[in-house]
Amino acid sequence: MDGQKNNFGIFSESDCEGSYTKESCGEDILITPKIINAFLRNHGLNKELRAKHLFAFGIGTVITGFFTQWNIGLGPAGPYGLFAAMLIVSWIYLTFFSVLARFSVNYPYAGGPYAYTRLGLGTFGGYLAGAATTLQFVSASALVLMIARKFVSSIYPQMPGDYLVLSMFVFLLIIHLSGIWVSGIVQIFLTGTALSGIGLFFIGGYHAPHINNFVTDPVVFGGWQGILAAMPAVMWLYLGMEGITMSAEETRKPQRDLPLSLMTGMGFAFLLSLGVIYVGAFYTDWSLLKTVNFPLLFILSKVQSEDKVLLATFGLINLGVFFTSLHGLINGYSRQVYALSRAGYLPNYLSRMRTKHQTPFPAVIIPGLFSVIICFAASFQTVTVLTLFSAMLMYLLVIISYLRIIKSKPKIFSKSRALLCHPFVLLVNLGLLVMGQISLMYQYFTSVWVILAVYSGVFLYYYFRAGKHIRDEAPEETAAISMQNKVRIEVK
Repeated sequence: MDGQKNNFGIFSESDCEGSYTKESCGEDILITPKIINAFLRNHGLNKELRAKHLFAFGIGTVITGFFTQWNIGLGPAGPYGLFAAMLIVSWIYLTFFSVLARFSVNYPYAGGPYAYTRLGLGTFGGYLAGAATTLQFVSASALVLMIARKFVSSIYPQMPGDYLVLSMFVFLLIIHLSGIWVSGIVQIFLTGTALSGIGLFFIGGYHAPHINNFVTDPVVFGGWQGILAAMPAVMWLYLGMEGITMSAEETRKPQRDLPLSLMTGMGFAFLLSLGVIYVGAFYTDWSLLKTVNFPLLFILSKVQSEDKVLLATFGLINLGVFFTSLHGLINGYSRQVYALSRAGYLPNYLSRMRTKHQTPFPAVIIPGLFSVIICFAASFQTVTVLTLFSAMLMYLLVIISYLRIIKSKPKIFSKSRALLCHPFVLLVNLGLLVMGQISLMYQYFTSVWVILAVYSGVFLYYYFRAGKHIRDEAPEETAAISMQNKVRIEVK
């Protein structure tokens, strides 16, 4: 393969003429440019996305977390404890996204977390990260569906809630089947509308905080235990933004737009978090928010009770927020399932394409059906725990993979953002993530059996099926094999 590159910029410096052989490195598999190019023709995605689309997918995916869930952390931690938990979680995500940005520049593949973990932890590590990511996005979709149903039934009881929510979800699936360009445009519109809702909240609720609430005794309720208990709640402010990396193969300039979108999205989400936590945590009677399902609407209904137009407008936008997140989550799970399928870990039919729009339609529809089933069959707590556990497991695996790569092959990554990706910083983050996992399991101990059952199935599936059908011509696999066998990787 000397002097030849495929569409992903992978080429070999070995002595093989016109081919890459693992046999030359002690293994007996042959991957030729012809095989790779044929594979890409059958499994290629349209490059239609720009930075603005990726930014919209990132912010839109996490936008539901600003309208609900974060307030649960007020119970164990109080206002200052929740604020501290938000800062800690923000730091974890900042460094994690910095690692993702480095990976995405060098390996812009639809596999995202699966691809990055595959590089450093092998096939099982990559599979486990991909499975965790899929479970995270599918269960998060089910959770948002649950929240949307609850919102309609409590705010608009006269409307057929289940029918409305499921109809909108089907409509979002159809949009995704219409191609990534249409999805990107729709996501920009949805995200812009959702952000206007946060703007309305800031305008209508800026005077909601009361000066007396800035003096609390104790300052942090529950101490460090309270802060740790609040961390899973504030994770919803950022959880899912990593789905940006799974749009890599549909991005026109991935080396520029992927890291730009990740870091600007992180910064923007942090500013929104500061505003929402400030107004909400120091609200006149913040203790009422601990058990409220929709804290922003609750606050506005108290401080702007006479402005019916504002409340009605905000209520409609609040409903639209859930579909904004669903649209981003569909994009995330479909691309991860697609990448795992074309690499052989999942059944091949899941990576079939709708030729007209180059859309992996089974990867869009089938996980969506699972989301609907989970929404109606599982409890809210169980789905919450599965989502958060899977997310933190994936974060751990990606960071460990990065640490292994920079130890064994330090020249692969540039020295930019060295501080945020320094091994010591990442080791600290690993410790925080482990403590977050332990805190999550402690708080929701009754749901631990679900985690054990689900991941036992994940392990058994790899042993009996996934590990035996891996396709080395998939770009994520080719990149990993190339790196392991000292074949240089260049990305255009």
